[in-house]
Amino acid sequence: MKKLLGVVLGLASIFTLASCGTKKTLKVLNWGDYVNDELVKDFEKENKCNVQIITSTSNEDMYVNIRTKKAKYDIAVPSDYMIDKLNKEGLLNKIDKSKLSNYKDGMFRESLQTLMNNDGASYKDYFIPYFWGSLGIMYNKQKEGLEDVIKNNGFKVFFDESIVNNYKVGMYASSRDSFACAEAYLNYSFNETDDAKLKECRDALKKMKYTMWGDDDLKTSVAAGNIDYALVYSGDYFDQRYQYIEAEKDADSIFGLYAPTEKNNVFYDGLVIPTTCENIDLAHKFIDFFLDKDNSFDNTDFVGYAPVIEAVYQKFNEEAKTDDYYKSLMEIDAFDPSKITNGEVYKYISIEFDDRLEGYYTEVRGN
Repeated sequence: MKKLLGVVLGLASIFTLASCGTKKTLKVLNWGDYVNDELVKDFEKENKCNVQIITSTSNEDMYVNIRTKKAKYDIAVPSDYMIDKLNKEGLLNKIDKSKLSNYKDGMFRESLQTLMNNDGASYKDYFIPYFWGSLGIMYNKQKEGLEDVIKNNGFKVFFDESIVNNYKVGMYASSRDSFACAEAYLNYSFNETDDAKLKECRDALKKMKYTMWGDDDLKTSVAAGNIDYALVYSGDYFDQRYQYIEAEKDADSIFGLYAPTEKNNVFYDGLVIPTTCENIDLAHKFIDFFLDKDNSFDNTDFVGYAPVIEAVYQKFNEEAKTDDYYKSLMEIDAFDPSKITNGEVYKYISIEFDDRLEGYYTEVRGN
């Protein structure tokens, strides 16, 4: 997409997007490459403040940082089930929508709003949707016959030994996502709690000899041809696609993404205000800034995840009428998670469940 490449950020790396001084500093706990740097600079100028981005690589890491008060975070961007967990533990401030001039009832995509009503009702007052997406299988299009294998088998490609043994395969290094992949394969709920079924997922993962376990490096490894396919978030694929197109490489002939529609995780990330916040008004201004239609479009254009605001999605549709790049983007199913007919959101279940899942995941990785 037409964007400047983001700075690659390491685990918990910190950078400040304006000079230090007596200005207020807004501390934002975010994922790497998950906000348009230029927009943040605009926000700083507009509000005469500094913004400090602290990056995290998982929801669980984000939770620990907030719970232990590693820093006095003003904003964080966790996913659905983690927002629920943080809220239940009293670690979030309620969003004051009267401070959000750009907020309007009904402004979000209808399918997303339905998901939030069904699965996020208990914590809906504690977050504002930021992006949404799904799990997908990113694959090497230059590997003869692989595209058909992926599309004909879906998540089975991570568990059928006759397939896995013929390819270099990457699995997402996350207990929740790797187990979700196994749950999709076994046709279980992504919020399964039955111990026998969880052990079946554990054993299915443990049985496989994946070439690599990773996170952001999975997308680059597939794109570079180092592995043949991998479990990724849909936005990881789009981010890699944007980077290749900006480098004038034919991304669509090199790698692709298949997001199974019959059973898949659909997730949303939200802007929240932790109880560590020292700049409540400024935090609300930051959220409001990214609710602006034009800012949200530019941010989506940069980050690559699916837009949560209906007017922004329609703006992409309008651009697609006159711009071949946007036309090709809108033709990719994963850019519209509403096309997933049987999407399920991860739910926060309990601390005991988290500990049990992490224990089984440790067994898988220790195999």
